[in-house]
Amino acid sequence: MSRSLVRRLVPSPAMLVALLALMIAMGGTSYAAVTLAKNSVRSPHIVNGQVKTADLGASSVTTAKVKDGSLIAGDFAPGELPAGVEGPAGPPGPAGPQGVPGPVDTVSVIRSTSPVAAGSFDAAIVQCPAGMEAIGGGVDPGNVLTMTVTQSTPVFGTNPSSSRPIGMTDGQHGSATGWMGSVRNDGTTTYSAKVTVICAG
Repeated sequence: MSRSLVRRLVPSPAMLVALLALMIAMGGTSYAAVTLAKNSVRSPHIVNGQVKTADLGASSVTTAKVKDGSLIAGDFAPGELPAGVEGPAGPPGPAGPQGVPGPVDTVSVIRSTSPVAAGSFDAAIVQCPAGMEAIGGGVDPGNVLTMTVTQSTPVFGTNPSSSRPIGMTDGQHGSATGWMGSVRNDGTTTYSAKVTVICAG
């Protein structure tokens, strides 16, 4: 075989470069079909079950070209996948700490005894408003030098003869309803005393 014939069968360097470029171009299309950038496929790119890749720089991607189960949620852009079925409600959480009690609604009621003449005695009962209970009370004499407080006690009704603790059995009873105070005036001038009850509700 002559050297001129051999020279014709061997491609020139320019021809080799052209052939290599052609192979890369043909192979690159197939490679691009399965190597899309993460989050690059969105709803506008899909028409009739096929990806429009004119904007993606890759050939058409169809269901047949994607292996079942090969894609994960991270391969899709946010909002592209539908929400899953709502799961069952979780167990209730632990009970919270005990709250701090609010302020107690209290009120004080004051009542005067009748004028107590010199050398005489008198008493008065003051009741709480309806729905409230007595939690304290006391007696204030008009003259602390000549008057003596002889009684200061909660009462459990409006009848002085039956609502005083002295006439009740020992043990538990209902809430007190008021306060009773008694004074004796040992002076030479008429004075009064005042009975106060502190109520809560």
